[in-house]
Amino acid sequence: MSDYFVLTAVLVEGSRLAAVQTAASRIIRAYFSSGELRSREVGSNVARGLRILGDLATLDLRHYSQVIDKSAVFTDSGLRFKNTFLTKVCSSWDLDIVDDKQHPALHTLLEKSRE
Repeated sequence: MSDYFVLTAVLVEGSRLAAVQTAASRIIRAYFSSGELRSREVGSNVARGLRILGDLATLDLRHYSQVIDKSAVFTDSGLRFKNTFLTKVCSSWDLDIVDDKQHPALHTLLEKSRE
């Protein structure tokens, strides 16, 4: 188990969404037999991880990531529960990402990880 929460939002221009999804699916199928990108399937194989990241880096997208040290989350607060924690962090991301006056047509699609 990791000592950190790693949360990432993938940002894709709407007109490019279908093309990016198709290209990402090809990359994922090339590396993951389940058809789903899972970090545990990469494990400690750094070379494989770098090849995957290199292929993903060719996609026409941007990302917004946040890494949070689990030990910094108050153990006596509701944030120690995964769903509460994710709800709170994602709602703050809405303010940072979606409520941007420069991008009034930005839409959010949320896909929750099963981990």
